[in-house]
Amino acid sequence: PHEPISPAIAAELAALGNVTVRSLGDALPAAAHDNMQQRKFLAKQLAILVSSFQEVLFLDSDNLPLRDPTFLFEEPLYTQHGLLMWPDFWRSEVKPGAWEALGIPAALRPAGSHESGQVVVDKAR
Repeated sequence: PHEPISPAIAAELAALGNVTVRSLGDALPAAAHDNMQQRKFLAKQLAILVSSFQEVLFLDSDNLPLRDPTFLFEEPLYTQHGLLMWPDFWRSEVKPGAWEALGIPAALRPAGSHESGQVVVDKAR
């Protein structure tokens, strides 16, 4: 909510066709706006949650696919578990219980944290 897209950029995106520009701030209660200002890292997860799509391929703006990524929705791990994540380059601790809460079997858990700039998720699961 503190970094709105300019009307000119929104118009350029809409001109691409099949694009809807929405403000994350509009999807959140006003009371959450200050919290978002302090914890901008939450924007990625919230954007996925408020997306109108059930299945989401989230890519940070600094990610550049080298081929059409739609095949990821057919990957066996995704079709079985409804989630694809990639290991992060940096070692950090995952919050205790996060993998259990997500239902990720121990054999599929990365040793450290996962990259938050790319994820494929079926929100219905």
